[in-house]
Amino acid sequence: MTGRGVKITDQAGKAERVIFSQKECAAWLKIFAEKVQFEELTTEEALAALEKTQDAGVLGARIYDYWHALVAEKAKADELITRNTRHFQDLAPNVVWP
Repeated sequence: MTGRGVKITDQAGKAERVIFSQKECAAWLKIFAEKVQFEELTTEEALAALEKTQDAGVLGARIYDYWHALVAEKAKADELITRNTRHFQDLAPNVVWP
């Protein structure tokens, strides 16, 4: 939101990109956070998943993405929405671009 911005479509159908300041982003996220349910891995779940990463061919920074995919699965999310779909290749079946 503060880097590449967010693509929006105005009422006339014209697409544009809005870049948020850090304060605007924090204010928006505060409102948004009240509307969503948060899920996280327990310490035990995260460590158990870490033990499986070698056999799954997941290493380095992809472990962080792997944990995100596991949280989406735990939450029974219909989709895992990310701007980094490539990072989640083979980690989750329901990865979509926003």
